[in-house]
Amino acid sequence: MMKTVALPPLFWEDHSDRFSDNPEFKWKEIKHTKHNVTVKMNEAAYNNLRSDANYYSNVGDGPDNVYPSLRRSAIATLKRL
Repeated sequence: MMKTVALPPLFWEDHSDRFSDNPEFKWKEIKHTKHNVTVKMNEAAYNNLRSDANYYSNVGDGPDNVYPSLRRSAIATLKRL
C-alpha cells in the first residue's frame, strides 16, 4: 500500500540520501517546495522513515551528536506522519 505524505525538506533530503540505494524502499517525490516535500512511498519506506525520524528526534544536541536543525526537522517529520 502506498502512502502520500508532506514532509519537511531538510530531514527528507538527509534521509533519502542515506537510503536511496535500498531496493526495498520505494518512493517518488511528487512536489518539492521550500517548506514541503510531498512523497508517495511504500509501507517499508514509510516505516523506515518513521524509525529514522524517531531516532534523530531523540539524539541529543552537541558537536558529537546531530545538528539541532536536523533534530528539529526530524521532530516535525514525526508530527506529520
